[in-house]
Amino acid sequence: CHADLGFKFKAGGNKITMAKIIDGKFCGACHNGEVAWSVENCAMCHSGIPGTPTHIHGSTLQRLVAPVYRPLEDRPAAAGG
Repeated sequence: CHADLGFKFKAGGNKITMAKIIDGKFCGACHNGEVAWSVENCAMCHSGIPGTPTHIHGSTLQRLVAPVYRPLEDRPAAAGG
């Protein structure tokens, strides 16, 4: 859907503002609480952490779909041998 709406998947490429979203443009076209979760749930898509890649990296949704990668050597050993 996002590509069909003409989103440019580049930081700053869409000139999105909250006013446009509330008017039903960009995210607000679907994220209205009826078609998809409402715009009040920003953390579902946006991490709010400066410097993270565009799209949903670091967001609540991304952590649910694909947890943060940790190399095997960084993981705790399995219990019981």
